[in-house]
Amino acid sequence: MGVQRLLERIRYIEAHPDERGQPALHMVLQSVLDHLGKVLNTRQGSSLLADDYGLPDFTNMTNSSVSESAAWLERSIRNVALKYEPRLEDLSVEYIQKDTPQVALEFKISGKIKLNDDKTEVVFETILEPDGRIRVME
Repeated sequence: MGVQRLLERIRYIEAHPDERGQPALHMVLQSVLDHLGKVLNTRQGSSLLADDYGLPDFTNMTNSSVSESAAWLERSIRNVALKYEPRLEDLSVEYIQKDTPQVALEFKISGKIKLNDDKTEVVFETILEPDGRIRVME
């Protein structure tokens, strides 16, 4: 399986025809980061790709406790990332509970990315903002 998505590889080869071969780790990390951001900000049922592409709609979770909502989101993020970001192996998602009142929910996505024969551990900070957007950062 390619470490970059198809259109990313095509664009890169067109822009840098002399640099064919394996991409650098930073390019793969950026590709995974970008794709996670896209898939986690897509709601299931809104993509032509697949009915389950993206996260389930969580706008009606106002009656749930923070811990119930966080546990549900933790599972949902993990399931979506496992299915739609296969470049991440040994994947885990963890809710980061804060001692202070929170406006946003924070999660840690960790796993390994295989590049050539090496596996590199990665950790992404993932924040569910009050407006429903999800930010994924390295």
